[in-house]
Amino acid sequence: MSKEVKVGILAVVSGVLLYFGFNFLKGNDLFSGTKKYYVKYENVDGLTVSNPVVVNGLSVGRVSAIQLNQQAGYILVELEIKDYFAVGDTTKAILINSDFLGGKAIELSVGSIAVQKNPGDTLEARVNNPFDQVLETTGDVATDIGVTITRINEILAGMKGSGEDISAMLRNTNDFIISTKAELKKNSYRLEETMLEAQKAIKGLNATIEKVNPVLENTNAFVGDLKELDLEETLTKTNTLLSNLDNTIAELQDDKGTLGKLMSNDSVYNNLNQLLIDLDKLTNHLNEHPKDFFSPLGKKSKKVKKNLN
Repeated sequence: MSKEVKVGILAVVSGVLLYFGFNFLKGNDLFSGTKKYYVKYENVDGLTVSNPVVVNGLSVGRVSAIQLNQQAGYILVELEIKDYFAVGDTTKAILINSDFLGGKAIELSVGSIAVQKNPGDTLEARVNNPFDQVLETTGDVATDIGVTITRINEILAGMKGSGEDISAMLRNTNDFIISTKAELKKNSYRLEETMLEAQKAIKGLNATIEKVNPVLENTNAFVGDLKELDLEETLTKTNTLLSNLDNTIAELQDDKGTLGKLMSNDSVYNNLNQLLIDLDKLTNHLNEHPKDFFSPLGKKSKKVKKNLN
């Protein structure tokens, strides 16, 4: 078998599978026959081709075509229904919502099938009105209320002296209401005082909040400034300063350096002290005997030394 024949067979098989798959997705049953019926609607309300045709929730067909007749003013809907399903002359095609998302379907109300419709006939059209369900629900509620009232009457009838008991209950209720009103009237001034105190407390609280607001604003500003500071750089500089200060103190405590010797060695202090004393004596001698320094020849060193001593 040549390659061309194989490719041709593959193409035919693919086409057949595509055709069957497409019709299967559309809801067509290719292995059973169908009958076509028609329905006329004034408004299909979003009904589309391939929407299901159901009977009591069971799918028995689908919408096969929808056509608009502008001159007659109606929309013709073609229904494709399976052969095994019998359509009677009283069957109605009701347009309904199939789900909460607005999907549509055609529900068949079969009725009697003594006289059946022929394929191609037109079925009676109806549109499901949401108010019908409301009316049905209202009727059910009315029925329930009637049953409830009947049960209440039976209970009241079964009570001994029910009329007197009910009158006594009503009198007690009335007395309770009167006493409650009297207590409220008696304590009305207390309620007014309580309300006034509450208003004063609220005013005081408002004043306190107004005073606290500037403090909170300043705190927020201070926190903002702290956020803007480069704390890491500041801490680094502080650590460097402390390290330098530690080195300086260590040098002062070390007697090898000049400052350390000055602070730890007494001889330097004594020498400085003696130097100051000698300078003081020299200054006093200069003031008292200037001739010893400014005369042309001056005095001999022995005399100057003698006068200094």
